[in-house]
Amino acid sequence: MRQYLLLGLATVVAGGWIEDSATRALAEQRTKQPIPKYVLDLDLPAEERWDHIAKDFVQNVPAMLDYLNAFLPKWARPLVEKIGEDIEPFFKDFGGELVGLSKAMGAPLGDLVALNLVYQIEHIGLNCSNWNNTGPVGDDDAIVDPTWKKGCQHNETADAEKGPGLCTSVVAQSTGGNMLHGRNLDWNLEGPLLDSIVDVDFRRGNKTVFVGTTIVGFVGVLNGMRPEEFSWSLNARKKGGKLGLNVLEALLRGNARTPAQEGRFVLQGGSDKTDTAATVTYKDAVTQLSHDALVNDAYFIVAGTQAQEGAVISRNRNTVADLWELDTSHWYLLETNYDHTAPVPKADDRRTPGVAHMNALTESNVNVDGMLGVLSAWPTYNSHTDITAVMSPFDSTYQSYVWRAPEKK
Repeated sequence: MRQYLLLGLATVVAGGWIEDSATRALAEQRTKQPIPKYVLDLDLPAEERWDHIAKDFVQNVPAMLDYLNAFLPKWARPLVEKIGEDIEPFFKDFGGELVGLSKAMGAPLGDLVALNLVYQIEHIGLNCSNWNNTGPVGDDDAIVDPTWKKGCQHNETADAEKGPGLCTSVVAQSTGGNMLHGRNLDWNLEGPLLDSIVDVDFRRGNKTVFVGTTIVGFVGVLNGMRPEEFSWSLNARKKGGKLGLNVLEALLRGNARTPAQEGRFVLQGGSDKTDTAATVTYKDAVTQLSHDALVNDAYFIVAGTQAQEGAVISRNRNTVADLWELDTSHWYLLETNYDHTAPVPKADDRRTPGVAHMNALTESNVNVDGMLGVLSAWPTYNSHTDITAVMSPFDSTYQSYVWRAPEKK
């Protein structure tokens, strides 16, 4: 394992990536730890489903809400409270669960609305001290989005491109035709949210419907799998979008889901009439994920159980921008946070090292250990990485980890 990952790293360094020793040292001090696992009974009333899970995390609530409120713009507070006052029209699939979570966690419903828009609060995970500095930024790099440096005093040319690392997702096919799905969530989450990450086994009739990774209080999922059917992960597109437009979209449409809720809806077997579908095929998932209305743009990465069942769906709010699927000329697809047809910013090129690591892995080494090796290799894994997960719907493998810094003495 180590020899071909070292080869991949050599390729990355040769390609111009900065060997940032300080940032790399921070990353290497961290360890990946298994995520706590819980069972949720979908047969229970929605308001009661999370009670037994929420009680284990009540102590995290004050710090979590302080953290969220520090990032939530003041102008947005009335909007999220408005949604909280009449939750069902805006969270029609999971509004009952939010009401129950509010009671179980002792948290105002408006605050849980904010938590469930966390992927849309674009400055969560981004501040002046944690710019993405794993990429080769030169003095002549152009400023592509000066809003990222708002309130920060950085060199105008060298630092203006630096944004937060967000995600790397990859679907890969082994020489035997088995599909494997890996993801890193690079989000800079701090203690209150990081400490509340869980894996949930969503069951109906005492049978697993799907497994998903989420944050307690967050009714969507960040990645998940229906055993023997398909797996799914979410990457931000266009930096998660703009909160004002996203909330406005939710208020006006009423039938649009956040991308994380859409992922759960499809994993749960949802349709307009039922969430009890006995089977959801890879093709079913790709079709629904391509057409349902969303609150904001996103990338959906999907793997099935058969050869060439792998896709990256680049979503606009209401349409598909691009559907990129495995074929005989590709044994893997790798997606970060930029359209695969477009160049990436020099300061946030996680595509180049990810591709180098996968090429070094080779198709013959596509297995759980190989995928974990790729996702744990610098700088695909970096100091921004919060969650690493490997999923195989073919054999129902689901391994997920949270990355933690050593405790301060």
